Amino acid sequence: MSEHLHSNSPELSVHPPEGYSVRPTEAPDIPAVLELVGGEPGALLRVSREELDDWVAAGRSLVAEDPSGAIVAHYGAMEWSDGRMELRSAVVSPEHRGRGINTHMLEELRERLAVTDPGREVFVVTRPAAKSRGIIEKSGGLEVALAELPDDFFDICPATCWKRTGLDCGCRPYRLPEAPESSEASQYRKEG
Repeated sequence: MSEHLHSNSPELSVHPPEGYSVRPTEAPDIPAVLELVGGEPGALLRVSREELDDWVAAGRSLVAEDPSGAIVAHYGAMEWSDGRMELRSAVVSPEHRGRGINTHMLEELRERLAVTDPGREVFVVTRPAAKSRGIIEKSGGLEVALAELPDDFFDICPATCWKRTGLDCGCRPYRLPEAPESSEASQYRKEG
């Protein structure tokens, strides 16, 4: 499905930096993605091979490649039991940060989810000091209470989680706005 939306589409408000490309994750990319996300210090949660396989199969996983073709970023979204979704993986390799990759990938994923999973609420959870909070807020993300998240979100949280202790664990959930429909996405709906 998602191959009909191209990352260099003029409808996207943000484009990847020159020489970089964003595309759906494919099965041969999985080892490189797991290495990238596994090496991310401070990640709230680790991504498993099974989760990544599910996201790839559902078309909810993107990678960014640098000019040499190396995978330097990953975004992946999972579905909660209540049908809402979470942007679970949002990683850009440290040496490629500050170039607009994160901003582009967030917009790209929002646009793709508007086509593949229209009308679904999408959340992202960060730590208070995470630099990505600024990107999330600029995209229209609104902070919500932890109590708005479904129980299955907390099933995978560490023992220090708010749901288990009643103390502020530092997580900050945001609800992302649905991406405005691009003319390409509208055309895809008519063809699909």
